[in-house]
Amino acid sequence: MYMERQIQHVIPNVLIMSELTYQLPANSKWKKISIGAARNWWTLETNASLKGSTPIINSIVVFDSWPNHPIGHVGIVVDIKKDSLLINHANWHTKAGEKNCSITKDWFLLSLDKKKLNNKYPIRGFIYAWGTKNIGNLSALGYGDIRFGEKLSNAEQKTGEKGKKEYGDYFCHYVHFNKYPNLSFMIENGIVTRVDINFFINTEYGLFYKGMSTDKLIKSVPNIRVEEKCEPYKRKEYIIENKSRNFAIILEEVKDDLTGSFTGKVLKIKAGLYPSVNAGKGCL
Repeated sequence: MYMERQIQHVIPNVLIMSELTYQLPANSKWKKISIGAARNWWTLETNASLKGSTPIINSIVVFDSWPNHPIGHVGIVVDIKKDSLLINHANWHTKAGEKNCSITKDWFLLSLDKKKLNNKYPIRGFIYAWGTKNIGNLSALGYGDIRFGEKLSNAEQKTGEKGKKEYGDYFCHYVHFNKYPNLSFMIENGIVTRVDINFFINTEYGLFYKGMSTDKLIKSVPNIRVEEKCEPYKRKEYIIENKSRNFAIILEEVKDDLTGSFTGKVLKIKAGLYPSVNAGKGCL
């Protein structure tokens, strides 16, 4: 079930068992998805802003066809290294859900066999969020239908659904909406004050995502501010503020436990109003 849980972040409420769809029981809570060969997933997602050539944690990697295997292959990206990906996939000479290391130099030819690294398989690209509308960029106002500083009840009315509570109490808790499965909104005394991004977010500076190079981040954002913090844990914060300085997008980088050096990758992304966005761990 691990792969199924991972893929829900990209295709909510859908159970995908392999390249070809299986018939699910009538009483199953999962929706049946009939999209045929794995390689065709790439063309079935028609929104260009929801896919690309950059691997992102929990994105779907779509393999093209190769000799003697016309249907292609799919997997979930679970880790990104300098010259490799760790993906979760099934039906590849391995038990379902097992992770395999994939070596690449250009993200377009991957090896899925540790003992046969010369066997390269073509990649069509990476799908970030299947079947959702392009709702614009994160801004100081908010995201999509939801505005920072408004009542949760107003946000629920605009989205047409009740926010599902994740944890916390009335004074501070998190909720998520089916419309925005990638986001967790912080609610303080009934007011939307912050959003924590689980995997990626579109901004006016481009796509921000977990695992993103901090060097790339600095180059893409003019006047970004970098601060080192020690409480409640050691980290670097990359801070992007609006002109009024009442809102910020903050991306965090932490130290590697083994080397003691900063990893050079974004680990956490949050945005919202001060002082809420400054809280290291949100609602405690």
